[in-house]
Amino acid sequence: MACKCTECKCGKFTEDVFSENTIISHFDHSTHNPLFKWHADDEDHWLKSLNENDWSFQFDNESPVTLEPGKIIQIPAGTTYRLIQGNSPISISIKS
Repeated sequence: MACKCTECKCGKFTEDVFSENTIISHFDHSTHNPLFKWHADDEDHWLKSLNENDWSFQFDNESPVTLEPGKIIQIPAGTTYRLIQGNSPISISIKS
C-alpha cells in the first residue's frame, strides 16, 4: 500500500482498511516526525495497539501513557492528542 505521509512519501506509514469503520495504521520507527503533531479529530475514535512497541499516547494536559498491545484508548471528538514516537514499529487499529 502507498505511503500516507504526504510530506515525504517515505513509505514508512501505511494504512489498511479493515472494515467500514476500522483502519489499521502501520508506522515504522523512523516514520517522518511531523505525523505526530498535536491534533484533534471531528468524530469519536477508539485506538488499540496491535503489537509490542515502545510508543506512547498523550492527551493535551495529561501525562503520556504506554501503548501496550490490546490497550484501548477512547478519543472523544474535538479532544487534542498525539502519538509519541518510539524506537520500534507499531500497528494501531483505529475505529470510528
